[in-house]
Amino acid sequence: MDNQINFNVKRYLWSGYKQVTRNLNIYNMSKPILKFENNQIFEINGFSKKDFIGEYSELQLAEILANEWIIDCLDCGKHKYCRYGVSNFKNTSNSESYRCNFAVVSLKNFIINTSHAIVDSSNKIKQKYLDSAYYFTTYLLKSEQLNSILVDNEKFKHYGWDTKAYSGLIIPIRDVLNKLSENLKCIPDLFMQTSILLVEGESEMTFINSTRGINNVYRMEHFNVECYKGGGNKKLARIEMLLDKYKDIGYSIYFQGDRDGKENQTGYESFFQYVESGYLKKENIFQFKFDFETALPKQLLYNILIKFDELNNITFEEFDEKTNDKSVNNNLLKEFNINTKTKSLKKRIAHEAGKAFLFLNPLDREQFMKSELGQFVDFLKRIQ
Repeated sequence: MDNQINFNVKRYLWSGYKQVTRNLNIYNMSKPILKFENNQIFEINGFSKKDFIGEYSELQLAEILANEWIIDCLDCGKHKYCRYGVSNFKNTSNSESYRCNFAVVSLKNFIINTSHAIVDSSNKIKQKYLDSAYYFTTYLLKSEQLNSILVDNEKFKHYGWDTKAYSGLIIPIRDVLNKLSENLKCIPDLFMQTSILLVEGESEMTFINSTRGINNVYRMEHFNVECYKGGGNKKLARIEMLLDKYKDIGYSIYFQGDRDGKENQTGYESFFQYVESGYLKKENIFQFKFDFETALPKQLLYNILIKFDELNNITFEEFDEKTNDKSVNNNLLKEFNINTKTKSLKKRIAHEAGKAFLFLNPLDREQFMKSELGQFVDFLKRIQ
């Protein structure tokens, strides 16, 4: 029986979905029945829905959804090498083979490998699953057809790269993926959450990106970073808007901010209301006592400023003595007339600090990790 199943699955990969339904009757009988009550599925336009009620096997469900959503194969730019393309089915009378069989096969694989998670679930979760399947299929079709333009010079010209038409077509695909994530995150068995770190300034983002890699040296960190640009953007409405946005599309959210010298030592006082309201976990928040630049090990900051020719004939001892009062940015301006807000100096310092961290020897690294910036690096390592 197992050999027969394997044979039929291979046949299904190359044929239309009608053949699979006919040839896997025994297989279907052994699979769980998926029951839908008071559910709906998207119509092909992606806006209106229609009622969807009944009991189906995995393959029956895949067949129905493929019929609803998968359009005809348009002999796209990939047809010369696409094993699922129309050109590979010229001698068949099976009309279903003229659909985008790449999408048909992919949708069936999705249903076969994921539908087990909703067998005993509520109607609400089953609805999220059906919507996820729609956005999954839409992504497949849009990306395949748009990418096909790249390998066909005539289509490339037709879609008007000189008028930037292609960017107007491909960029909205991210909205489809956001919708897929928004629905799939409601089914934990099928969803791996991605983390995002929201940082207050561009210095922090520059430092993080620099620590991830310079030339052929790199570190693997699986989280995204976005800057909310501090200052007035710390307002409640602005922060809540960002948190709602990323929470809705399935991100696990981490936050970094500056304490600006405030003495409250909770570690998250600037974001207290977001912790209390359940937006953030306190362990997902990191705050510098003053700011990013003040968190740098003093010797490292001195070396960077020397490299940038910002300090002339100033010894480290003098530099250290004159930069011990609160924010180092204020000290630099007052004592050395160095305005870190000009010439992109903050970002340049952050970039050099990231490079330096990558190439620190073990002894220097040990000292670095004792600094406040080292504590921030530890925080980054904990982001899942």
